[in-house]
Amino acid sequence: MWTRLHVWRWLRTRAAQAMTWLCRVGVVALFLGGIWAGWVAPRLDKKLPSVAAMQVSVDVHSQTPGVFLGADLTTLGVLIAIIIGYNVAAFQVAAQTLSLSLVRAVLYTLVPFLGLWLAATTIAMVYLLSPPPVVGDLYHTACWFGSTAFALIGYLLGLPSRLSGDYEAKWSVTNLRGVPISEWESTDGFTVLQTGINTAVGRADIGTLRMLVLPLAHVLSGRCDPMAERSPTYNRARFYALRDLLAGCAPFVLLAPGAIWYVLGYLEASIMLQAAAVGAPASLQHATLFDDAIPSGQAAPQNIVSLWAGLRHAMCRQGVQGTPYLRRFWREHADWPSNDERRVKKLADLFVYFHGACWRQMATSALSPSEVADQCAELLSEFYRYLWQYLPQDARSGSREKAVFPKEAGDLMKEIQDRVSAQWPMDQKAALDTLELEYATYKDRLDTHVAPSSALGLPDKSSLRSLP
Repeated sequence: MWTRLHVWRWLRTRAAQAMTWLCRVGVVALFLGGIWAGWVAPRLDKKLPSVAAMQVSVDVHSQTPGVFLGADLTTLGVLIAIIIGYNVAAFQVAAQTLSLSLVRAVLYTLVPFLGLWLAATTIAMVYLLSPPPVVGDLYHTACWFGSTAFALIGYLLGLPSRLSGDYEAKWSVTNLRGVPISEWESTDGFTVLQTGINTAVGRADIGTLRMLVLPLAHVLSGRCDPMAERSPTYNRARFYALRDLLAGCAPFVLLAPGAIWYVLGYLEASIMLQAAAVGAPASLQHATLFDDAIPSGQAAPQNIVSLWAGLRHAMCRQGVQGTPYLRRFWREHADWPSNDERRVKKLADLFVYFHGACWRQMATSALSPSEVADQCAELLSEFYRYLWQYLPQDARSGSREKAVFPKEAGDLMKEIQDRVSAQWPMDQKAALDTLELEYATYKDRLDTHVAPSSALGLPDKSSLRSLP
């Protein structure tokens, strides 16, 4: 239900959009009106009243045209001074928080205003030096001045949104579309995203970070690079392009609040899916895919839990990201053969490696080895519950995806559990036994397509979750 605050926000957004649209209409209408009044109407038949009004002669001895043109030129000078002063103040701040590539792209939006200002100034100077013979020429000057003023107002109205994280993300993603992942690091879009994410993490700016991460993660969770997917072999440039999206965040992540880790979990989920799609490995000899998201310093256990919660929600549960990333990943790659290892096995390898990195970080904390094992078992158990409870909801309701999600989710659950069981420390077998029981329960329910309900008698784990 909408509240008064929701209505106010909606009206404020719509009002800004309407003002921007009206300014664009005014620019085009006055520009064309000036061309008609100054260059078209004087050459038409005087029988039309509007044409006759434009063809009235101007007294060459009158001072009125000179005064009018002088005032026009003075005001045009004021307009250019306003735009210079406003941009200096705005971009001085923006250059410290945004990539210079984005600042340059925003400055390019000044081209229409500068073009109109140059045209209006030129025509006024010509008429000042050579007095206009007809009134239509004065109307021509006035219309082009009005068009320039509307262009200025439209630019100033749109500038705050262009300096926001939302515009930054959309511009960057658009810049990356159609570019192979191996060439991403040479694009302005990649630089803008890298700088923006790094700066947002350093400032603990959750809102900007979320606006940057969600559009990028949406692209990465789908079919991002078809050419790379046709040859899913190791490519150094692809590996480092995915890894370096978070380059520079490591010094700030350790000091960031849990909400920052949670949002980064969405990006890590999409990176993991894209790495599986293009065949990128989880690690090389001197680097791993998750170095900057899980730095080598001592991270607080609750932050690791927040990171995992973000990854779990992004992959399985519909929320701010829209379609869960796992569902989108399998739907976008429905043309892959059923035995393609990227559908499940490759993804399970990356997932287990990520879980191992989380375990190693928790082991550096003050928790005892048994507490670390219990916590890591809980992370997997919660992921299994999400795979069963949220991901196959469309399948249970009889949608066209009925044959895909329960089977794929069950296979992924099995592959993860098999790999985790093989790597689990033998001295922490109690935690593994508990995890095996919970895995068996959720796997059985998933295989039989039973909808989640309190009547099923499954354990209520809400008290164990660190995040809702």
